Amino acid sequence: MPDFKTSEPGELEIPHGKLLLPKRVVVGNDEEVAVAWSGWEGDQATGTAGVLQLNVRVEIDTGLHIQLEILNDSGDPVELREAAFLLVIDQPDSITLLPECGISTANPWDFVLTHETLSKGGTERRCLQLSYGDESWYAGSADPLRYADGLVRAEPDSHQGDALRISWHRVEPKWQYNGMTASRPLNGLWIHEGQTRVATLDFAADPASFERAIETPDADPARVSLCKVPAQQTYDRAPIMEAITRMRMTSGEYVDLFAGGYDHRNQRILEPHVSRPEYGEFLLHEFLRTGDAQLWEWVLAFAEAFQRVSLNRSSDPQRGGAVRGRYGDNDAAHPIRSMRGSAFFWDMAEITGNESYRTTAVGIADFLTRVFPWTNARQAAAVRDLVYMHRVTGEARYLETSQKIIEVLVEVQQPDGAWHEYWNEKGEAYVYDPPSHHGGEWTLTSPLKPEMQTYNVNGLIDALTLAPDLIPEAEPITRRAAEWLADAQDASGAWPFPQKSSKGLFGYALMLDASAMLKAGKYFGEESFVDAGRRGIEWGLNQIKERGYVPALLGLPDADQVESSLTCFYALEAFAAAESV
Repeated sequence: MPDFKTSEPGELEIPHGKLLLPKRVVVGNDEEVAVAWSGWEGDQATGTAGVLQLNVRVEIDTGLHIQLEILNDSGDPVELREAAFLLVIDQPDSITLLPECGISTANPWDFVLTHETLSKGGTERRCLQLSYGDESWYAGSADPLRYADGLVRAEPDSHQGDALRISWHRVEPKWQYNGMTASRPLNGLWIHEGQTRVATLDFAADPASFERAIETPDADPARVSLCKVPAQQTYDRAPIMEAITRMRMTSGEYVDLFAGGYDHRNQRILEPHVSRPEYGEFLLHEFLRTGDAQLWEWVLAFAEAFQRVSLNRSSDPQRGGAVRGRYGDNDAAHPIRSMRGSAFFWDMAEITGNESYRTTAVGIADFLTRVFPWTNARQAAAVRDLVYMHRVTGEARYLETSQKIIEVLVEVQQPDGAWHEYWNEKGEAYVYDPPSHHGGEWTLTSPLKPEMQTYNVNGLIDALTLAPDLIPEAEPITRRAAEWLADAQDASGAWPFPQKSSKGLFGYALMLDASAMLKAGKYFGEESFVDAGRRGIEWGLNQIKERGYVPALLGLPDADQVESSLTCFYALEAFAAAESV
């Protein structure tokens, strides 16, 4: 095995030279910030650059794999303009871009390759071959292909001497041809509060070492108490998995996450930053049911990407730990998005042994204890994860918050069994969303949305299944909400939106609704609830058969050409619930 070893802070010895971690980052208006690196502790090193925290992890087997995380620990966004690994090595006989494509240099003066070239226009990963006589070394990164950004540059280390500098940039910096007039403008990369950006580099004697095998764990559903395992599958998952695949992002900063929707008119993903943590949980459960290795790869990549960009990992005492909201560029800590996630990341820690997942699970749950109870109907979804976290940690604060949420829901539940979407201190309907958002418009006209009730029913049934003796007050309000939903269901099998008397049929939350009714039917032994859930699923499957997808809202001409990822993922849970009844 080649001799890779750590030496000075921020440096590693490699064959023919050394690898330097970033000595500076460039942010904002070309502001250079020096990086102060700690000494190596095993295979890790940490550094700081102003408000940015840097963490490096090195893996050595048949080659060197290095990963750098850059975390923004401030309340303001930071525009990253330059961050690069640097190889200072003996002058090779030649540098060639592989797979061979005619790009090579023997004495690089200003050898610059952009991400388009390094990824063949986003279609394949390429690397550099460094030749020393009969010996070759290879340097490369998956970043240009994954993030559609970055740049590599080779040039003499000095006017005299035989050393060469190869800088591998995570984000394309400002650059120009030495002695020429052509230049390329800077591409900045924004990092919001608590977000992390990642840079990687591989160095090995064999480029095959760059491909990193993913170990698939034994698919044991018993390890995850919330996973439903039907005796046999009666619903075909293929159309749903096709839709989920359509929502999966394969490049860019949100790579490996799932978008909020898909516009079939324009064949374009919508809201790439709206990924929900329960998407990972639903895929995890499906993997546990099937043992499909491809699903596990998706789950693992999702968990890593979600921690990177969809969580607030800052040290802020109020916002830290939260899942980010859907508005803007995923830049706000939001209670609704944080209601699910703790159970998923705790389970991932148990399955993989990765303690960062457990830290994430606790962080989300602790955020919930700080912001709930709230004045939003669907907050009982948080009871599910809080009861789960109480069960696995024994921490009283999680159960106490769950009980406070239920007390509020008992108080403001309407006589017919439903909840307003938002309410004021008197329990009356209250406008919360901005008027420019359809949610605000619909809050005014219909505070009693079926969607709001089904978040609660799903959350409370799961919590009651886990620990009925701890939250007995949840049972009667859950049954009344399920009865309201059964009464609100349209004869077609879908649920109306925005209110019970509406003609529009809501495909967006269809499978969420169906799942709630099926769970309630099983828990209460009520066949009419089960029938409502099955009819909901059938309506959705008929839409897929006729259109190829479930419309977000049938009856509104624009919305009926848009598909929601929420529908697809909750379909996995609805199918399993139906097959388990």
